[in-house]
Amino acid sequence: MLRMSEIDSEIYTSLRLANQQSIRIETEALGRGGEGNVYAVSYPAQWKGHVVKIYHPQERKALREAKLNYMIEHPPKIADGHSVIWPSSIVYREGKFMGYLMPQAPGLYDLTVLSSLKISSRIPHEWQEKYTRSQVSGLTNRLKICYNLAYAVNILHQTERYVLVDMKPENIKLSLNGQISLLDIDSVEITDHQQLLFSAEKLTAEYSPPEMQDLNHHQDLIPETWDRFSMAVIFYKILLGLHPFTGTGKDTYSHLMSYTEKIRAGLFPFGSKADYLAVIPKPHDNFMALPVSMQQLFKDCFDKGCSMPTLRPTAEAWKQALIAPQMIAHKYQNPLQLPVRRAEIQTASEVFELEKMTLSVEYNAGSMIAINLVNVVNILDLNTTLTFMSFTVLVGGALIGFVSGFKYIRQIEFDQNTRELIIHYKGFIQKKALKKYKIDKIQATFGFENKSKRVLRLYVKTSFNRRQIAKLTIDQKNTNEAVIKDIVKRIRHIGIRVSRPGTIP
Repeated sequence: MLRMSEIDSEIYTSLRLANQQSIRIETEALGRGGEGNVYAVSYPAQWKGHVVKIYHPQERKALREAKLNYMIEHPPKIADGHSVIWPSSIVYREGKFMGYLMPQAPGLYDLTVLSSLKISSRIPHEWQEKYTRSQVSGLTNRLKICYNLAYAVNILHQTERYVLVDMKPENIKLSLNGQISLLDIDSVEITDHQQLLFSAEKLTAEYSPPEMQDLNHHQDLIPETWDRFSMAVIFYKILLGLHPFTGTGKDTYSHLMSYTEKIRAGLFPFGSKADYLAVIPKPHDNFMALPVSMQQLFKDCFDKGCSMPTLRPTAEAWKQALIAPQMIAHKYQNPLQLPVRRAEIQTASEVFELEKMTLSVEYNAGSMIAINLVNVVNILDLNTTLTFMSFTVLVGGALIGFVSGFKYIRQIEFDQNTRELIIHYKGFIQKKALKKYKIDKIQATFGFENKSKRVLRLYVKTSFNRRQIAKLTIDQKNTNEAVIKDIVKRIRHIGIRVSRPGTIP
């Protein structure tokens, strides 16, 4: 009886293609997966640059062999040879189905390396430089990748036979020059005149559209519109670094935690249900700096397209939007240079750091009394009845009290656990301090004052009046504009009404 090592040795040397041609594969796998392992071809020279996927024994099914045969007999028109890695031949051992031969994808990494906020430090510097989001050139290179992916998907969809179903960055190989290759093609769904021939092997929930809940990919026909959704999710992650449905719902949506739930609810930050999001992570802001045509495609897919799949842009539509040189607005900022609060999405607290100190003024009782006394002296012309020294002391005291009332706001924090607004201060003559106010007592105004600057003022309601507790100003030189606007969104989301200056909120 052959030992396992001898059986493995036979596999490496005794494989044959469908035409009975012998081939050999390397002993070390290039990749290992749940269905099988991938090996480079070592012989003959004709198949150098190709690989063989050997399925695990339990995966060597007759239905899979039939599916691969159909694919080999009905290939798409792959002009460049690498956009879609298509099966070339079935591979057998002693007449038994083992796997299939295919071209080796030219890419070094899969697309996950560009699908998050930060490129891993383990990735070579040339990749970091070419695809950095802090430069327009890096964003343009990312747009080229999106075009190449749309091109590849369009090749399959034009056949009207194939739907990928499990399209995700892990199944897409990437080269430094932006070339992409679709992998794991053997798991596609195959149809003929809208009749299901072979079902999809698998799917991934976070890249699947809302109808995932209603369709069984093992037995139901999955429409091509499914791929349109998956493709747009990948584009969003390539360009912005996070999933398009990343955020925290509020009210009736506050309990939704998974991407599947948020996708089904349609909680896209730039869609019709944006007001139902309590927390929208900062990297989403860069959406507004994308070309307007591209913004609209994303909205068509993730808003109305959630309930009406046919409204989702096709791969051809994305190709047309991406084919011309695209200009990214200058307001696009590297998400890593902004307050990124991904971890805080899972908590009940929200912290806003102000990059440059924003001046606010708060008068204490001493400063108010001193200022009023000076006013009385001036009005009644009491200088003659007071010695010069006492008047100087009075004025000096007023100035000290007035100056001590100026405070720099360093940080604003919303704590949902205690329902408090926490303002962190640092005064001219004070050390760091903070003050807490109940959210249900906060009022706010935001808008233009004096036609030259926008001002956010926060007030706390008292028994008979209201008292200003913070003043945040946006002008042409203010680097805090994005943060202040985010604070405005936040206070609206938690139920604080914001009025315009000159009105009482």
